[in-house]
Amino acid sequence: MIFITMGNNIRNERKKQTLTQEQLAEKVAISAVFLSQIENGRKIPSLETVYNITVALGVTMENIFSENYEHINNQQINNRMELLLTDRTQEEKDFIFDITKLIVSKIDNNQII
Repeated sequence: MIFITMGNNIRNERKKQTLTQEQLAEKVAISAVFLSQIENGRKIPSLETVYNITVALGVTMENIFSENYEHINNQQINNRMELLLTDRTQEEKDFIFDITKLIVSKIDNNQII
């Protein structure tokens, strides 16, 4: 069961980054066929291969093995934002919020890619 979760998380992250199986396999130095088998839970990779996949995707082992992957990603972002705002004055926090709102607005209007 854990290997099916791992495979699904690898596939989801790869697709999120718009990488093909061939592209990710090349970064990890494995075959695209083997990567496909990992993503489908048919083959169990070595710990080294899993580590290399996480490095290539820029995610943690926790992300790869978590059954609640999206929640972890969101929680990590929230934690980083919280750390960023620690020890800021309310005026600085308001300024950062206003800039963030502007950026989100631009993204929503396809003005920033």
